[in-house]
Amino acid sequence: MTTEKIVATLQLPDHFQGTAEQKKAVTALANARLPFEVEARWRTTKHPFTVDFVRVAQCPRVVPFASVRDKVEACKPGEILIGLDRQRKPFHGSFLADDPHWGFEVGSRRGKSTFLSLSAAQILHQDPAAEATGIDVKRESFKSLFGVPRFHLHNDPADIAAMWNGIRHVKKLMDRRCNERADDPTLEFPFHLLLIDELSQFSAQSMQLWRQIKEKGDPAHPPVWDDIAAIMWQGAAFRVHIVLAGQRIDHQITGGIGLITSLGFRGLAGFRRQNWMRLAGTFPVPRSRPERGRWIYSDGESETWVQNIWATDDEIKQWATTTSHDTATEAAVAGPTEGSGKWEPGTPAAEESTQRGAEWVTGNVDAAAYLGIHPETFRKRRQAHEIPNTQRSGRSPTWTTQSLDEWGAMWEQETSEQPAEVA
Repeated sequence: MTTEKIVATLQLPDHFQGTAEQKKAVTALANARLPFEVEARWRTTKHPFTVDFVRVAQCPRVVPFASVRDKVEACKPGEILIGLDRQRKPFHGSFLADDPHWGFEVGSRRGKSTFLSLSAAQILHQDPAAEATGIDVKRESFKSLFGVPRFHLHNDPADIAAMWNGIRHVKKLMDRRCNERADDPTLEFPFHLLLIDELSQFSAQSMQLWRQIKEKGDPAHPPVWDDIAAIMWQGAAFRVHIVLAGQRIDHQITGGIGLITSLGFRGLAGFRRQNWMRLAGTFPVPRSRPERGRWIYSDGESETWVQNIWATDDEIKQWATTTSHDTATEAAVAGPTEGSGKWEPGTPAAEESTQRGAEWVTGNVDAAAYLGIHPETFRKRRQAHEIPNTQRSGRSPTWTTQSLDEWGAMWEQETSEQPAEVA
């Protein structure tokens, strides 16, 4: 059994009642004052009332696909392994539950393309009859699925009408299944996943096209939103599901016809307070994490931090083109794509570099992401104790991963051994 180390203690006033709202407020205050996340351990049965704070366990820095491949294979059809939570336990999303449609507000360079492509690949892998449709106005999100059978991609930003037709095709598929079920109530169908990325841009370009072609008496919103609404309201019964992703998801962007409430499973990464309140709406508002692939998920009742699976394009394509009944070949070696030559925070290549101590991390932001702390916290700690062997790359400081690891370990030891009073 692991003994928790107290990192801070707060003495509470005698009139403290210990209601759920008060405890949330105190915990939020501690998390705002301390340079790391904490959980509270309350001592309010006798005076003096106190609360001890213990440091929250963090998700792994990276979850390579190869390390969880057996767990991905074990998923039942309609269930997706997303990553590992703070206890290193598998975290799943399921289209079999009461949340058949998903929505994600994710900032740039947070692993959104990998998440969407790997989600589609898992659905395709689970059932040779399953299909997926991808809508991408920036031609970036589904590169790993180019040419994959049963994946229907519409990604020409100059042809928004073709994207509408792709969505209409999914809606007609749902309608056919509805009619077939009416004739035979015992029918079961394979999954069909509709993924729409860069939702804000898709919405804006759809409105632009609609203004050009709409006639008198037509509705104010593009008709594509009626097709999306029909799928959201009826699709789950026929195993047709939608995943929406972008840097902003709100009432107006989704056609202004009340679709937000149909997104039962939601996630955020690289978010601000207003993003959280718009999509999750719970208190206290968590602080966004800097690590790439570190998302927080909400099902309306609880929130969970997760490090999403990281996979190469080759791994994703291979998984999508084989099924659970095939003998899978060895996955491609994880690492940067050819010619990139750039270290990415939170990638398997970075983890390997840590072990070798031979790679360099340049700039305060990337170094903070590598250590899993906020950039401002990193800056303050550097002011107190400079990192040994700091070098310069142009105007930016640069360090070996070994130097960062040793310096980070020093801070962790100091904060764990010296409990602090919260002012």
